[in-house]
Amino acid sequence: MNWCIVRQPNGLYARYSDAVGDFTCFNKTREEATNLCLSYRDGTGATLTPEVVQTMLDGADQCGLEGWQVQVDNVRKRKGAERAGDAARIGAVPPSPPELRVVEPDRHIAIRRILMPRDQNHHGVVFGGALLAEIDLAGAVEARQHTRHDVVTRFMNGIEFKQPVSIGDVVTFYTTLVKIGNTSITVKVEIEASRNGEEAPVAVTCTEIVYVTVQKNAEGNLQKVPVRG
Repeated sequence: MNWCIVRQPNGLYARYSDAVGDFTCFNKTREEATNLCLSYRDGTGATLTPEVVQTMLDGADQCGLEGWQVQVDNVRKRKGAERAGDAARIGAVPPSPPELRVVEPDRHIAIRRILMPRDQNHHGVVFGGALLAEIDLAGAVEARQHTRHDVVTRFMNGIEFKQPVSIGDVVTFYTTLVKIGNTSITVKVEIEASRNGEEAPVAVTCTEIVYVTVQKNAEGNLQKVPVRG
């Protein structure tokens, strides 16, 4: 395989790709890292087994900070070499490579909207059911990026609303692909609200949703079909 999993200093996991020469995702829990690995294939094209994935994660735990630092150094060397090559071609002195930044490259904005009075409950804040509907739609937007079939919601993790959402807040629904199965797609949805007068958005809630890919059969009934079919 041309990639590996390493453990970050904060105890979470990151994926390093030899093909890219850089990290492709950060800050994954062990469960998230497991699901991510199970969606990839090995050098022979076969899907990784849960046993192999657990062995990889155990190896990342044993290497600890040493394994993380090795890949960080690889990224810095590669970026430094690229800049040196560019500078040599134009006769300039190469600048120092920038510090690595931890980012989530696979998080996308699926929906962003301002909540209106029709969305509020009798307490004057946004009704939880209105947010649930938007969460489901946001997840479906992400799922549809990975299949040509229709998708239906099969399962949604328990949701805890950490902050209320008020009328006039700008609410952003971020989505991340977690796993692609044979007939299912798992998507992580995060909600952040930007309030008037506050610089930083607040985290409202987060959940994972499983969608099943379907199409109608000859009788007009929905049936499961392969995601990639």
